[in-house]
Amino acid sequence: MTGSQGAKGVTGAKGVTGAQGAKGVTGAQGPAGAKGPTGSQGAKGVTGAKGVTGSQGAKGVTGPAGAKGVTGSTGAKGATGSQGAKGVTGSQGNQGPAGAKGTTGAKGATGSQGAKGVTGAKGTTGAKGATGAKGATGPVGVVAAGPIATSQTTTTSTNYVNLATVGPTASSVVIPASGRALVVLTATISATSTDTAYMSFSQSGGPTTLDCTQAGNLAACDARSLRRAMGTSTSTGGITASAMYVVSGLTAGTYTFTAVYRTTAGGTGTFADRNIIVIPLP
Repeated sequence: MTGSQGAKGVTGAKGVTGAQGAKGVTGAQGPAGAKGPTGSQGAKGVTGAKGVTGSQGAKGVTGPAGAKGVTGSTGAKGATGSQGAKGVTGSQGNQGPAGAKGTTGAKGATGSQGAKGVTGAKGTTGAKGATGAKGATGPVGVVAAGPIATSQTTTTSTNYVNLATVGPTASSVVIPASGRALVVLTATISATSTDTAYMSFSQSGGPTTLDCTQAGNLAACDARSLRRAMGTSTSTGGITASAMYVVSGLTAGTYTFTAVYRTTAGGTGTFADRNIIVIPLP
């Protein structure tokens, strides 16, 4: 039985090789004896002449593989060789799948307009639609009164009064739901020195009344009057003028607007060419 191999001894220095002696006569091969255990390897002696090769002994058990040594660093890249000759072109391969759709390009310029096509035949006229409901009745239009051309006076009347010829009067004025109207007063007015003559108007006949001839309404009527304030000179004369006022807050209905007149205390006012115009407002 073959024993385990002993550890390898240190290799001794190589001795000087002696001259090879003459080969002796090969004797008859004796029988092989049993192989004894392998002893430790001694120092290597001088290499003698090669003896006869004996028969190969049985292979011993393979020992376990040793651990992998450290990998050495990569060597420098060798020089690139010259390019070889071009090979023969192979046959064309099968067509590959279609690629993804590319981005849509910018819109091109619009072409010129084509010729107008033939006008088609006129279609059948549709049936007449139903008549819509009647709308609300609109307000009555402008109501004007005058002129009263006669020159008339009021003497020392500090409240609003009628002149000898009443008015002018704008009748049947329909005030709409807005409750508003535009009133225009026009006249030729003069007064005595240092006095003031006033022309205003009363509204009556409807749900809302402001009667300038009643006490307590003086300030309200002065605020919407046509007036002439005379200076100290007696020769300044009269003026022809107009004044316009928007009346609001009236209740919808039918009204009468009448011009009325007054002067400051002790004065005399003269009025001619008197007119009143009332315009209902939406």
